[in-house]
Amino acid sequence: MKVLYAGTEIHADECCGWVTDALPAKVSMCFDPANFLFRITTDDPDLLLVDLRDGIFRLEQTLTQANGHYPDIPIFVISPSDQVDDAIFAFQLGAADYVTVPVDKLSFKAKILKIRHSSVPKNTASGTREYSHSNPDLIEEIPEELLFGSSPIMQNFRQIVYKVRDTDLPILISGESGTGKEKTAQFIWKNSTRRDKPFVKVNCAAIPSELLESELFGFEKGAFTGAYRKKPGKFEAASGGILFLDEITDLPHSLQSKLLHVLQDGKLSTLGSTLDVSVDVRVIAATNKVIEDAVAEGAFRRDLYYRLNVVNLHVPALRERADQIQKLIDYFRNKYSILYRRPALNLSEDIMSKLRFYPWPGNIRELENVIRRATVLGEEKAITAEMLDNGWVETPPVVTEPSELRHQTSNLDSVNEAMSAGRSLKEIAKAAALEAEKEVIAKVLGETRWNRKQAAKILEISYKTLLTKIKETGLDHA
Repeated sequence: MKVLYAGTEIHADECCGWVTDALPAKVSMCFDPANFLFRITTDDPDLLLVDLRDGIFRLEQTLTQANGHYPDIPIFVISPSDQVDDAIFAFQLGAADYVTVPVDKLSFKAKILKIRHSSVPKNTASGTREYSHSNPDLIEEIPEELLFGSSPIMQNFRQIVYKVRDTDLPILISGESGTGKEKTAQFIWKNSTRRDKPFVKVNCAAIPSELLESELFGFEKGAFTGAYRKKPGKFEAASGGILFLDEITDLPHSLQSKLLHVLQDGKLSTLGSTLDVSVDVRVIAATNKVIEDAVAEGAFRRDLYYRLNVVNLHVPALRERADQIQKLIDYFRNKYSILYRRPALNLSEDIMSKLRFYPWPGNIRELENVIRRATVLGEEKAITAEMLDNGWVETPPVVTEPSELRHQTSNLDSVNEAMSAGRSLKEIAKAAALEAEKEVIAKVLGETRWNRKQAAKILEISYKTLLTKIKETGLDHA
C-alpha cells in the first residue's frame, strides 16, 4: 500500500510511524501545498494522510483539491480541532475518516485498516489497477425502486435505461447537478455484461487541464519532469469495463480530438509514446450544462458530440418527481443513523411538510446533505436553516393559480380602473404592464414554490430586481 503524507515536517515521522505500525505501507511525504496535486499524480498513492496541524495544509482547500481531482483516493484527516462542525465539514468535502489530536494509536490503526479493507485498489492478473469504485461490492447499492421511483416520467426513463444497459453504445447523460447522473451510470454498469470489470470515473471539470491528459491516457517514464516511471491512464484502468466522464463539456478542446480518436478506433497513445494501445472501454459521459449550446458556440466539437450522443438520457430534477422525496428522506435517515451511530432522525410533521414543499435546487445531493447534517447534529433546525440559506421562504404567501377568466380580464379591469380615475394613456399603459408583470411573477413563484433565487433565474432578472417587483406588485401581501 502506498500512502502520501501531506503536512508538516515536524509531525511527519510520527504520523508515518502510525501508518507503518498499522499495515505494510510505503509512505512518501509532501510538505508544500503547491506541489500537492503533482505529488498525487507522480506518487500514485492508495491513501492520502492529510495533517492539518500547524496550518500548512488547510481543510477546505486541501480536501476540495484532493477529492475533486482524485475522487478514487480515500482521504484520512488528522486535525487539531475537536469541533463537531469541522468534522462534519470534512466529511462533506469527501474525507474517508477524521481524527483529532492527541491521536489514540489503537483507534488510528483500526480506522486505517478499515479504509484499507474497503478502499484499497488491487492489481489484476493483467496488471491493470482496479480502483476502489471499480469493485461492484464497494459501490453503494441503491434500491432500484428508489433510483427510479414510480412517477410516469421516471418509469419512461427506466425503460430506456433497461434497453441500452447491455449494449456497447456510448451514452450521454444530462441533467441538473445532484440528480443522480453518476448513480444512473453505475446502475447501467452493474446491470450489464461489463459488471465484472472496472467502473472508473473522471471528473473533467475538477482535474487541471495540464494534468487531465496524463490522467486519461497515461504517461511513459521520462515523458515530463517528475515522470520517473510509467503510469497507465484511466482508459487502460477501465479496460473491459466502463469509463464515466463527468462534466464532459469542460473537457479542454485540445483533448477532444484525442478522445474522438479513441472512440472511433479503440486505440490511444500515452504521453511520451508513439505506439498505439488498444482499449475495450464503454464510455458514458455526463453534463449538467446544455451541451448543444457548447456545440453551437464552438466550445465542444460537433463530431465528438455526435459520437457521444448515440443514446441520450436526461435525468429529471427532483422537483419533477416529488413522489420520491419521502422515500429518499427515509433512506438517508436510516443510512446516516447507521453510519454515525446516532438515533434515526425524528422529524416532525411540520418539517416533513416543509421538506416536501421545498423545490430542492440542489436535487438529491442537497437532500442527502441536509439529512446527513441534521442526523449528526440531532436537531431539526439545521434543516430549516439550510433551506433558508438557499433563498427559500419558510412561510410563503399563498398564491393561487389565477383562473382562465381572471387571466383574460385582469388587465382589462386595471385599464378600466385607470380610465375611471381619469389617468393619461401613459399611466394606463403602465398600470396594464404592472398587472401583466404581476401575473407572470406570481405564476413563476408558484411553480418554484416561492424559491425566489430560482424564480429570478427563470425570469432572467437579478434577485434584487425580483424582490423589488414583488413589493411593487403587492405580491408580498398576497
